[in-house]
Amino acid sequence: MPRFDTSDGYSLYYEELGEGNPPLLVMPGVITAIESSGAVMAPFATRRRLIAFDHIGSGSSARPTPQERSYGLDRQLDDALELLEHLGVERFVAGGWARGSALAVQLALRVPERVEKVVMLGTPLLGARAEQMDYGVALAFVELARTGGDTIAPQAFIEAGIPDATPEQRKFAVGWLAGSTSGEVIGAQLEAFAGAVSLEEAAQVRCPVLLVAGTGDIVVPSEEAETLAAAFPDCRLVLVEGAANGLFYTRPEDTGPAVEKFLS
Repeated sequence: MPRFDTSDGYSLYYEELGEGNPPLLVMPGVITAIESSGAVMAPFATRRRLIAFDHIGSGSSARPTPQERSYGLDRQLDDALELLEHLGVERFVAGGWARGSALAVQLALRVPERVEKVVMLGTPLLGARAEQMDYGVALAFVELARTGGDTIAPQAFIEAGIPDATPEQRKFAVGWLAGSTSGEVIGAQLEAFAGAVSLEEAAQVRCPVLLVAGTGDIVVPSEEAETLAAAFPDCRLVLVEGAANGLFYTRPEDTGPAVEKFLS
């Protein structure tokens, strides 16, 4: 199992698939583990090199408590950049789903000379708008993650994030969500994720951006995707009819081709 130690001493698990440069760095969302989600990753490994990893606190990476280690955005960005340094990668495409899409944007702001393109699968909560607007389900999900422990958070994700999933997809999701991340860490991750991208920051991104969102998203409405897409100087917006927040998982037949077309 490939892994390396971050600068603050925690073991980070990663995987590499495919070939070709620049590689696509894929950052998962909350409560997802790449080791058990090959079906999600597979479309991105077609005809290109894919680098994916479990965030510290999730999956096969080390799992310190929020009291032992920060789960803030800066530390998460440090982890991604340290992995790329470990692999000797200079230029790359920054991508991710849900929370990972916000990190992709932040990488484009932190190291703009290294990020060729940004791929966002799902819309993150937008800066101050996360406080000004009633996101309903999104805010309820954060509260469930903070208070519900290890059993209710995965169920909250399934009900809010992938209500359009087939019975087979739901069954598989229960397996790879359950136990992948503790409830305490999920709360810390979601707290850092809420408002992780502002419209002002989006306006500063200079590379091309792909944003794929679902019109059936009840966590972050598709209207927010349109608002965010308009803020980027160069953004291709793809709206998938009826798809929910977890469209990277439930609609790979739509997300995969959209990513490949954007990167070709």
